[in-house]
Amino acid sequence: MAALAVVFFTPGTPATPTANGSSFLDAAQSRIDYTVPEVTHPRMGCGDLIHSSDADNSVVSATLSPAAAGSPDLCVVRGVISPEVRYIVYLPARWNGRLYMHGNGGYAGEALDDEAGHMARLKAARHGFAAAFTNSGHDAATERGGTWAHNNLQKEIDFGFRAVHLTALTAKNLAAAYYGKAPGYSYFDGCSTGGLQGFNEAQRFPADFDGILAGAPVFSLREMIWQYRNIQKAVADAPLSREKLELLGDIILTRYDEADGVTDGVIGNPPAVDFDPQRDLPRMQGTQQDFTDDEINTLAVIYGPTLIGKTEIYPRTVIGGEFPGLAYADGTYTPVAPQSAWDGRAVPDSKGGLGQSFIVQSWFRYLAFETDDANRDWRELDPERDYPRTLQSGLIFNATDPDLRPFQRRGGKMIIYHGWADFGINPMRTVEYYHEVSALPGDEIAGFLQLYLVPGMHHCNGGVNVDRFDLMTPLINWVEGDVIPRDLTGHRVEQGKVTRTRPLCAYPRVSRYRGTGSIDAHENFECVDPE
Repeated sequence: MAALAVVFFTPGTPATPTANGSSFLDAAQSRIDYTVPEVTHPRMGCGDLIHSSDADNSVVSATLSPAAAGSPDLCVVRGVISPEVRYIVYLPARWNGRLYMHGNGGYAGEALDDEAGHMARLKAARHGFAAAFTNSGHDAATERGGTWAHNNLQKEIDFGFRAVHLTALTAKNLAAAYYGKAPGYSYFDGCSTGGLQGFNEAQRFPADFDGILAGAPVFSLREMIWQYRNIQKAVADAPLSREKLELLGDIILTRYDEADGVTDGVIGNPPAVDFDPQRDLPRMQGTQQDFTDDEINTLAVIYGPTLIGKTEIYPRTVIGGEFPGLAYADGTYTPVAPQSAWDGRAVPDSKGGLGQSFIVQSWFRYLAFETDDANRDWRELDPERDYPRTLQSGLIFNATDPDLRPFQRRGGKMIIYHGWADFGINPMRTVEYYHEVSALPGDEIAGFLQLYLVPGMHHCNGGVNVDRFDLMTPLINWVEGDVIPRDLTGHRVEQGKVTRTRPLCAYPRVSRYRGTGSIDAHENFECVDPE
């Protein structure tokens, strides 16, 4: 099974395209036969698509890729939308009448032939979808981190929202030319930055996609970066060692693992746990097995909300990601040594790096302010003085508008998912957004928006619980068959074997152990309203 691991803003390397690595896994059980419906064949030669160029869109190549092991016959189209938005579209010889587009990761800029992205598109094409992707307007191989944004408002706009929108329109036009008709349905699949892209599509361009799958969305990016900045400043002033992180994880599991009714190494409903590091952690009194005052102060920043003055702009961090769990090599489901969700963010990773510090540095130098400064020191920023100066970055990079009624009125459906143990992107902010949407009058949110919160899952995948689940198939069934997704099933896979299944409960419901039977079998749990 092809899959995509997740790296958010990895310094020095192109970001991995992020999409749900388990999409289409349950295609055979779908109520909608989207794999082999009324198949449409090409009406023209693949090479003829090079004549599709116009003033803003240059089709650079259109070549046939013959069927091979695991790959169908494809027409592969590469092009550039002015000024530098590169895209790639796979057009299978046997088309199911649908378009699939997957999102980006981190600062984006992935190469069009990136292996992880190719596997995401190939999986969709095997099921008959035309599949599309864009580098979002810059090249990560030559423009490290956020340097592409240096005094370049156009690239910021392309990354923020323009590239995905225009690539979707271009892919639809290419499909219409090649097959003689436009896609009947279009779907978007993204996590992290890809989740932000899905949010932007629903808010800015509600006609682009009929179904949107958005995981761990970085939709409140302006505010999140200030949280990153506060954490990195606290960690720089009073570092946390890996040994202290292990101690913290042991304390949390010992005290709170049973809070959800079962001892399983997973914090099932983190917001229900009242944890205060200043109150609940042992302070050092001559032993290394306790925390210093400085370490507790650092943890208070990490677990606290982000404030500008007395105003909260980003919610508190919940517990659950401190202890090691499944982790994967970039772009695969190939397991590596177990990792905490805090690795590389609040404590050095296995190579001694703090990638989140690089994120903060790059953002405040090149993207946060209208005037860039490669020498700007993020440590010297004053939140009350400087946060208002980052307004433009919020206008371009945020997707926080809760008014999804235009998307709803078109019949659009959206599924959001987020790991409760995601330390990279705060799941509490996603929950807040869900409530903001539901508070709008007349929305009837359950008719077009569902949220799944996955206990123990890290950023997009990995962690201490289940992390593989096909949400694309329920989304298609919802869009095309009006089957509202309810309680689903997630899997944990270790060494090629399923070692745990658990229910995925549609928010606000939570999973509860029935009291008997294996804790690794989903049938021994039920989805209930929280107490």
